[in-house]
Amino acid sequence: MKLLNQICIIITFLFFINSLQGQDTKQNKSNVNIEETKNDTKVSSVSKIKLPKANCFCVVSYTDLTDKKDRAGVCMDLTGRVNKTYTGTFPENDNNRKDCQRRCSDAAVSLSIAEKQQIADCACANGAANGTVIRAYSTVGVKNYNSDQAIGRLVNQPEITKTTCQCPSGWMSNTTNQEGGITTDGRCKKLVCSPFSVSPYPADGTQVGNWGFTWGNSLYAYGTKENGGAAICKTEIISKKVCKIE
Repeated sequence: MKLLNQICIIITFLFFINSLQGQDTKQNKSNVNIEETKNDTKVSSVSKIKLPKANCFCVVSYTDLTDKKDRAGVCMDLTGRVNKTYTGTFPENDNNRKDCQRRCSDAAVSLSIAEKQQIADCACANGAANGTVIRAYSTVGVKNYNSDQAIGRLVNQPEITKTTCQCPSGWMSNTTNQEGGITTDGRCKKLVCSPFSVSPYPADGTQVGNWGFTWGNSLYAYGTKENGGAAICKTEIISKKVCKIE
């Protein structure tokens, strides 16, 4: 009987020990789950942090933009062609700026003849001087522009014309006094009356409104479209306008 009681006590003790171990296992698993949840939360928080971004900007200008922020004289924007964005704690660093310069220069070198002419037309229309250097400039983010690939020099030569005015038959040139001659001031004249019967005479060149003038004891009329004495002017092109990049 005593032996049976002892066996019961031993079995009861073993069940008690086993139950305690089970509780410790559950507690450890719970602690592990809590720790894993914390770690997952940390990873999730880190993944949600957005790092700064900065675009690589690339433009072509007839104005020197070196170390400047403005876009004065920009005739073509190549930013879309470069299509580069930098991401990091400091995306405007020197390495990224050098990389942007390289990409911008490559884009400038690849410009077609038509695109270069488009840039030239823009520069000429805005009054860029003959011989101006057309160049690509780049920057990252809000930094100042760097000087990149030179595209060429602007040739901006305006059209040169010559206008010649000749008086019609019966009218004298106001500058040579020759009938039907060339007049460099665009005016023709005709003697109306001479001599005056009144003296003293007006000073030579006294204007009679816009109608004519006096000279000595004579009165002259200016030629107009209405009286048939207007000069006939013709304009010829001596040299055509040139606008291009060389």
